[in-house]
Amino acid sequence: LSVSSATTCTAPLDVIKTRLQLQSAAKAQGLVGMGVSIVRHEGATALWKGLTPAIARGFFYGGMRLGFYTPIKDAMASLSTSSSTSS
Repeated sequence: LSVSSATTCTAPLDVIKTRLQLQSAAKAQGLVGMGVSIVRHEGATALWKGLTPAIARGFFYGGMRLGFYTPIKDAMASLSTSSSTSS
């Protein structure tokens, strides 16, 4: 739930950032200018384009972090233990 909430809140900034990165230097508008331009030409919902894949990515990465944390922690602990006993 927190992943989807955070992604929904930050999606407009991510869309604006991506558009800023793709524009040519001659057309530099800045953060606010780009946001206003997107809303004016494409509508406010354009700020949330790509929200579904972004939420899916968040769930996938979050799940991987939680799923791999304990096995990696245990592996690191066993490596630490085996290297300290062999010294």
